[in-house]
Amino acid sequence: MADPNISFLSLLLLLLPLALLFLLYLIVRPRPTKIPIKNRHVFITGGSSGIGLALAHQAALEGARVSILARSIDKLEKAKNCIQLSTGIDVAVFAADVRDYDAVSKAVEEAGPIDVLVVNQGVFVPEELEKQGLDEVRFMVDVNLIGSFNMIKAALPGMKDRKGRGPGSIALMSSQAGQVGIYGYTAYSASKFGLRGLAEALQQEVIAHDLHVSLIFPPDTDTPGLVEETKKRPPLTSIIAESSGAMKADEVAKKAFNGIKSASFIVPCNFEGLLLSIATAGLSPQRSFIMAFVEVVAAGVIRIAALGFSGIGIQVYTSGMHKTKGPEVLAALFGYLLVSECDRRWILAVNYSAQRTCWRRTSIFDYMIDEWSFRHREAETTLEIISLNFEFRLSILSR
Repeated sequence: MADPNISFLSLLLLLLPLALLFLLYLIVRPRPTKIPIKNRHVFITGGSSGIGLALAHQAALEGARVSILARSIDKLEKAKNCIQLSTGIDVAVFAADVRDYDAVSKAVEEAGPIDVLVVNQGVFVPEELEKQGLDEVRFMVDVNLIGSFNMIKAALPGMKDRKGRGPGSIALMSSQAGQVGIYGYTAYSASKFGLRGLAEALQQEVIAHDLHVSLIFPPDTDTPGLVEETKKRPPLTSIIAESSGAMKADEVAKKAFNGIKSASFIVPCNFEGLLLSIATAGLSPQRSFIMAFVEVVAAGVIRIAALGFSGIGIQVYTSGMHKTKGPEVLAALFGYLLVSECDRRWILAVNYSAQRTCWRRTSIFDYMIDEWSFRHREAETTLEIISLNFEFRLSILSR
């Protein structure tokens, strides 16, 4: 006969999640809604290249009337021709700098009432704050943050007067560097974190007009801008940024529009972004009671993991390992993570082996985990094992 205490405990474990789900169903607001794209006016800033061009292409494929805005008329015309050739859809182009409110207002007036506004422009110049010029800091804040204010303020009156046109959307393209501060992105992260406050407050102001705000958090994205950025990034910044992996611009565009169409406030673009979204949910709106359940249940566990990674980072920074360069940074960062209690010979062996290899865009964890059990051997033996293992894996990756 079954133990009644065990049966009661099992019933309780079943009822508690169901009770939480029911509670969240009752309290989660706003309710889910759908924002159509077909036959609606989609206006995209920074639309001449990268994610913006991919967004414009995706909107055209979904049957929208598309307008794109950027500074360079030549790039705009090239983007227009590219979209027309691939989709058969003509797009309107507007040359303006988002830092110039009058120019932006004129473009919005010429474009006509906007149903879906995607504020996508962005610039980034990676550098430690101490070394970065204030002109570069102002440039990023002016384009990424003030430019977003200018664009939204110019478009908002017309969007609020869209009577009978159904729900509208204002989407802001942030970054995973707008969810968590990243070494070497001090100014850039600040400009992107500002979008979070803008979006949360703006949603409260426009929800009564059936306008829904989305905040999109892409990781590194394979764009012309990323190519230029990686040339200037501090080595440690590259390691941290690459840990989330790079996405194609068209993949980000599809994720973004899926989030916009479901009126999601937070729109992550990959699994790491989803974890960051749960960890940083805070007081942000949530339409899905299922997703709210995940946030409530997983928040504690993710917070513990975040504290662990943060602590490791602090140890790396204070130990001076982040000042090494090239492959030594890679070995130092993850070597410290995996073998923080080992002797100096092990670290030297890992660093030496790292210098002998041409690092690929692959997690160092995969390279080092097999060597974990050999860390207490003599340095010469460890070095031999590591070197052979690394060279073997490198030969496989090179095929």
